[in-house]
Amino acid sequence: MFEKLHENKDGNVFYDIDQGWELSIDRVGDDFVILEKDPDEDEVYCNIRVDGEEFLNQICSAERRVDEIINRLVNHFKIDYWSKY
Repeated sequence: MFEKLHENKDGNVFYDIDQGWELSIDRVGDDFVILEKDPDEDEVYCNIRVDGEEFLNQICSAERRVDEIINRLVNHFKIDYWSKY
């Protein structure tokens, strides 16, 4: 899901929008700018700039935890609803 975050070039690396919610992540040099807002009301909830290396470390850590949880669920239920469908 977050493969583009690891590319070392400026610009948009993640974008998603749904009813009442929009998230954009842009790389600017070594940093990331994260913008979350309500596009219908043009209300900004979050607009921050974070250190790129620390942000990527947190993403990698979260992805490992998610993989571990999915593996436990698959082992318990004997079917993978979380990554196969």
